[in-house]
Amino acid sequence: MTKEQSEGYIILMDRLLELMIDDEAKWNGTPITNDMIKSAIVSGMPEETDQFGCGRAEINRSDDWHIGRIIYFINHPEEIRDIWIDNECYPGRYPGISRILPIPIIDDGNHRYRAAKYLGFKKIHCQYGGRTDVLAYLTGESDEAPLWE
Repeated sequence: MTKEQSEGYIILMDRLLELMIDDEAKWNGTPITNDMIKSAIVSGMPEETDQFGCGRAEINRSDDWHIGRIIYFINHPEEIRDIWIDNECYPGRYPGISRILPIPIIDDGNHRYRAAKYLGFKKIHCQYGGRTDVLAYLTGESDEAPLWE
């Protein structure tokens, strides 16, 4: 891993949104919308400081819990970083061979990502483990959208 990779990348939010197929946060099947977040903030819903996951078995959490976690990051935007992004994979036509698609997915950091989206961030800090052509497009190093191979 290079020094740049260990420190992460700054990616352009508009390009991430352009390439993602499903960018809505859905922990329980229902998308958490900006209106839901705004309503929760106006009603005084508290922040949720307990981290999701933390290396233990995932616990089912309510939508209110997830909204509280997003509110935490809205109130602490300096902590919106190290969002782990990879690419969607799809099994190919040959057994055991898959294709890495030019579709970014968030492996870790959905609450941080959703807060950044709510706040209208233009750029976000991430760790990235997918295709290099997708990374070049996301960072603005290239203006050519990645190809579906």
